[in-house]
This record gives sequence, C-alpha cells and structure tokens, in this order.
Amino acid sequence: MRNTTSSGTLGSLLEIEDLVRWAKETKQPIISLVNQTMHDHLTFIQKCIKEDIVPVVGLELTVAWGESVTSRFALQGELGWPLIVCATNAAGYTNLVALSTYGCTHGKTGTQPVVDWPTIKNHSEGLVAFYSPLPTQLQTAMQRQPAIISPEKRLAEGTLEVVGPLPPRTVYLRPKEDHETYLYLNRIINNDDTWSELEKPMPQPFDWQRSVPGDWINTDYGIGKNTNFTPSFGKTNDDFVALCYSELGKRGLMNERHIARLEYELTTILKFGYVDYFFIVSDLIDYARTHCGGYFSAGRGSVGSSLVAYLLGITRVDPIAIAGFGVELPFDRFLNSGRKTMPDIDMDFLPEDRAAVIAYLGAKYGQEAVSHISTVLTLGAKAAVRDLARVSGKLTPEIENAIKQFPDDQHLTLDMVFDSHIYEASKEIKDFEWVMRIARKLEGKTKGYGVHASGIAVSAVPMSGIVPMYLLNDRQLTQYGQDALESIGIVKFDVLGLRTLQSIKDALVKIKDTDGYDINLDLLPIDDPEIYQFINNTDMVGVFQWDTYNYRRVVSDVKPTNFQQLVDLNTLGRSAALLSGLTEKYINRKNGMLVEPLHSRLAGLMLDTYELPLYQEQMMSLFAKLANYTMSEADDVRKAIGKKIPEVMQQQKGKFAAGCIANGLTQEEVDEIWAIIDKFSKYTWNYGHAVAYTKICYETAYLACYYPAAWYCALID
Repeated sequence: MRNTTSSGTLGSLLEIEDLVRWAKETKQPIISLVNQTMHDHLTFIQKCIKEDIVPVVGLELTVAWGESVTSRFALQGELGWPLIVCATNAAGYTNLVALSTYGCTHGKTGTQPVVDWPTIKNHSEGLVAFYSPLPTQLQTAMQRQPAIISPEKRLAEGTLEVVGPLPPRTVYLRPKEDHETYLYLNRIINNDDTWSELEKPMPQPFDWQRSVPGDWINTDYGIGKNTNFTPSFGKTNDDFVALCYSELGKRGLMNERHIARLEYELTTILKFGYVDYFFIVSDLIDYARTHCGGYFSAGRGSVGSSLVAYLLGITRVDPIAIAGFGVELPFDRFLNSGRKTMPDIDMDFLPEDRAAVIAYLGAKYGQEAVSHISTVLTLGAKAAVRDLARVSGKLTPEIENAIKQFPDDQHLTLDMVFDSHIYEASKEIKDFEWVMRIARKLEGKTKGYGVHASGIAVSAVPMSGIVPMYLLNDRQLTQYGQDALESIGIVKFDVLGLRTLQSIKDALVKIKDTDGYDINLDLLPIDDPEIYQFINNTDMVGVFQWDTYNYRRVVSDVKPTNFQQLVDLNTLGRSAALLSGLTEKYINRKNGMLVEPLHSRLAGLMLDTYELPLYQEQMMSLFAKLANYTMSEADDVRKAIGKKIPEVMQQQKGKFAAGCIANGLTQEEVDEIWAIIDKFSKYTWNYGHAVAYTKICYETAYLACYYPAAWYCALID
C-alpha cells in the first residue's frame, strides 16, 4: 500500500507519528510514504531511521499528455496519466526533489503537481516507477488524439525502471473507526457539504519485498549527514569574541556575574559553530537601524535569555539584570549547551521595513539562496469544532454560542477546553459532546498550504538544489518546514512586521515635531507610579497586548504595582492560564488568600509567582533544584514534557526520580510532583518572551499616558 500523510496529501488523516508507530507495533521492517508533495518526506525518513525501520519515499505524479506542462490540456477531465516514482538511493532522492519542485512550481494545477515526460527522463536516476494501464475510456479518448504518446510507449523507452503495478490502495487513515472523521475532513478542505461514502480502509499491507527488486530495499538517502549550509559572514571567531567583550565594557557591565555568563554563552556558541549566525542577525538589525525606520522590538521568543544577543543589539533586555529586578534568564532555554540545537532568533521590525530587510538578505547572500518558508495550514481548536459542526449540519445556535466562549488564542487546544469550565457548562447541549470528540481527531490536520508568517530560509548554496520548492501566489517557497530545514543545516531567520512598532515610531516622530523631545524608550523608569495608575485604570486603547477584554479584566483584578507583575500579567491573560485556573489562583493569592505550594517539597521554589508555575524557566529551575539537573538537562526534560512522547517521558521520569531520591525525597513524593509537572507544563510560557514583550507593552502605555495626542494620532495613521 502507499501511505499518505496529512501535510503531503491534503485530505489524509494520517500523521508521520501514526505511520511509524503502526510500523513499529506491527513489526513492519519497511514502510512507504507516497505523497503529492514532499512536505513530510524528510521528517518521515528521519523518524523511521530512528526506529530502525526502512523508509521508502516517493511521489504521486501526474504526467502531462503533451511534451511540456506549458502546453498541457485535459483529456476526459484528466490533466495526464498517473505515475508513482520512488527513490532507491541518494541520487534518487535528489531527483525526487527536482521532480517535486518542477511539478509544484511549473506544473502545479490547484494542489496537483504535474510534470512532463522530458523532465522525468532528465531526472530518472535512482528512481523506480509504479504504473497501471489507463481506464478504457481514457484509452479510447487517446485514440482520437494521435499526437499523444501512450504511457506504455513512454515507459518502454527504458529511462525509468518500472518494477510493478501501482500499489493496490492508498491509505489515508487508521484505524477503521476514523473513516467518518476522514470524510468530514475532506468536506472541510473542499468546503463541500455533499456526503459520499468511500471505500473503507484498511487494505492488506503491500509487500514491498516481494513486489520490488531486493537490491534497493535497504535504502540510504544520505540526508542530513554533517551538513551546514549557513552562509559565511566573513569574520572570525576571534572577531566575535572581541566584539562581545568590547560591548560588555561599553555598557558598563564588566562585573564578575556578567563576565562569567558571557564566557558560558561564548563557549556554547563557538563549540557549535554559530558565530556566522549571530553576525548575520546582528547585521540585519544594524541594517534596519541605519537604512530603514530604525525601530525594532526588545526581542521575541527565547532569545531574550541570551546576553550575547543583548550585547550585539539583537535584543534590548539584559537577561542578567532584567529591568532592575532580580531574575536571571537561563541561557539554555535559548541554546542548549549540552546538545546541538540551531539558534532561533525572532526579529520584529516595522511592517514597512520587513520587505527591505528580506530584500537585503537576498542581495547579500544571493536571491537563489534565500526563500520564504511554506507552512501547513492546520485546523485550530476553535476552527475544528466550528467547521465540523457546519459540515455535519450540527451548527445550532446553542453550539455556536458555546464555541464563542472559546478564547481567541492561537495556542488554544481542545485538551484545554475539555479541562475547563466551558466544557462543563456546555456538555449537555445536544450534539456538543459528539462534535468535541470528532473535532479532537481533526485538530491539527492540514487544510492547505501557506507562507510562514516570518520565516526566511538562507543557504550558502542555491535553495532549489537541496530543497523541494512550492509555488503559492506566484511566490516560491520551501516545501520543508523550519524544523526539517534546520535538520539538514539550513538556517532560518524570523523576520516579522509588527504594527505596534510602527505606531511607536510615528508617535515618537510626532512628539519630536511638536514638543522637540527625543525620547529614548530604553531609558524609561520602570517604576513610574503614573504609568501603573494609568494601566490599572484599564483605559488602554492601543496599548500592546493589553487592549483586549481578557487583559482588561485581568488587569483590574491583578492591579499590578511593579514590572514583574506586569510580566506576570502578560502571562495570566493568555487562554492557557485562564482555562487552567492559574489566573484565578494568582489573583486570589495576590489579593490576600493564603499562598500554599502545590506540594510541600516545592515550597519556596516559585515565591515570585505566589507558588504557581507560570513559566517554562521555573520548571527548568525546579528540575535543577530537586534532582540536580544541569540547566541543559532541564531544558531537555522541558521539551520532552512539552512533546508528550511516552517513551521519552518515561525515561525522563526515571532520571528525575533518581535525582530526587538521592536528595531525600520518597518515591511517593516523586510521583506526586511529577503529576503536578505533567499537569501544568502545557500551561507554562517562555519567560524571556514575556519580559521582552512586556517592555513593549510598558512603552506603549507610557506614550498613551504622557503623550495621548501623539499616541492616538499614530494609531489612526
């Protein structure tokens, strides 16, 4: 059988994890993946190899009737004849990349990749093909088109080895019970309310070993082996170290604490060879500062945990002494010093500058080496419920009203909803529980392809030679997502346009023109009582993040009095904290309720947040203090818990237990604490990101408070 996955063949219900798990459980030595695109191929190969399963990958192609896709036409409604090609070695995989790029750029019709025979002939090395004779009606139609060369004659040319008929069935789902879900998914994707029964799965496994030559079963695609496609910036490691120490001195930070932290970060950056990456990012920031609007955010994501990023001007928050209060962000939350992971620095620019920054990347490193990244558009929690209710005819006013109670948050999951008061209050509504149960299976499934909101891939060589490409709205994108690109050594930069930054810049210009003041937002006092009074009045039109109903309500209850509470506020207003009950507990404890640890052994470990786990960094610290983890090990377990991989979770739990017991805890206490960690980890947030974004919130509140005319004019412009 030819297996498909959701991200590579729209309408499939399967994910890579489903296929690999099934192969492992049924002791399949070989498993195939044949999709219409290669969005999933690389990850599939890597996961199979990890489980000692032989991966066979291929493409489902449509071969145009004519000599070229540019002169294609339809015959009996068909664009061409079907052909499956599978790679037998590294050269074959490279040719799959070439065929997929051609079919998904030059020949793409809708979502269907179309290639022509000359292109296949030029990229046939290392490929084998599966073909079935055309149906009678198509054979009859071909007889009226003498210019068309039949597929049989094409294949008889011998440039492509045909090893068997098309595998008997395509697998879109497992198990059989998901057949109904599969049909609903396709109705959602096609926006079609017409119900049609399809043949039920599952077919018998296709016996690759009996159907194809044995000499290519042990397939080695040679992917991702010691590759690094990061462009060279042209400066040495010594230049990098000298620059960092020079900036440390310029900022007056030549103290023991900062020097020790800088040495720790430099050791990791140099060991993993990330100097060029940091130089490239710093250069982009400098370009925006000197050639564009000049304003960029304080930082976004885990990069706020890096002192080097602060010294190079990439971020505007010192992770050692955040805005004057005693919190130090762990560098390993950004770069794990014990395990090589690519840096991931998100950059917010003025929206009007984003295109210029991307153009600068293309000019500096070569247009063919710079590309936007594709992303799979998936059904979020709210959309899965509403779309399913719509196509199943169950979108009643009562269910619609229940869906409206779901928070508008991209991080919302149906698991969170099931754990919340929303589900308890709505489960008696007719059909609501059915919709929620089926929607849970649809959540996260691919409904189409799009452009990554900020991701730009940059390579030292032309992108199309190593990555399959995809055409969307006249723009070529990488088919591989950001994780797959990273795994083969292609660096990704996040370049995002943030509308709030434009408002800040416009307001500063108006203040300069009107009052003659040059305001340096990095020098704002963080304990200005006027600002806190303004925030607590909740009159915050246009204030970043907080100008929403949820945040206004949380502000009025939290009544923040210092910057750290503002950071907490940014976390408490998220749907995860609201639905989990953490927000309510925090507010009650801040307003006088007894502060109790979640477990006696956790007493005093999270005092800054009233003994509540709001941040991922708190979880990391907890592992270090209770079980003697290094911060890099703590980051490993944080990721393992977040991904919920059973075998990894079990391994980490054993390691955690051993460390805790060595420190005097009992097994019963270990089990209780692990249950707490498992429960709350999905609700925690990145503290470095919260701090950096709170800085922007505070800056916009400052402008709205002291310069309302300039601020509100900037919002309107």
